[in-house]
Amino acid sequence: MLARDYGYKAPWELEREQALREQQQRELERKRLREQQKQERLAVLRKYVVLSLIVLLSSYGLIVFRSEAYASIGNELIKMKQEEKLLRNRNEELKIEVEELKGPTRIIRLAEQHLGMSVARSNIYVQSH
Repeated sequence: MLARDYGYKAPWELEREQALREQQQRELERKRLREQQKQERLAVLRKYVVLSLIVLLSSYGLIVFRSEAYASIGNELIKMKQEEKLLRNRNEELKIEVEELKGPTRIIRLAEQHLGMSVARSNIYVQSH
């Protein structure tokens, strides 16, 4: 004949069930704690990844900025060298022009045209007695 279950449990069964529930509760707490630690590690990892990306992008931006600065300085240097070459050429032309203006033929021409002077064609020597 089958025994009926009247809901009565022996104290050792109650203790065993209580121990089993406590063990299940500890397992659940461990799982929750592990999940929480995992989430914390992921949060720290995300922070490091974001920080690394910020540093990397900042470094890249700095490199691009410096490269652009070097390129513009190089272009400016090239322009200045071209300008220097033009100024040196102009300086040489002006030196030639100064020499032409200082020349005796120009001075003689100006004296004849503007002052009505003429150059003696022969040397005249006066003898003193």
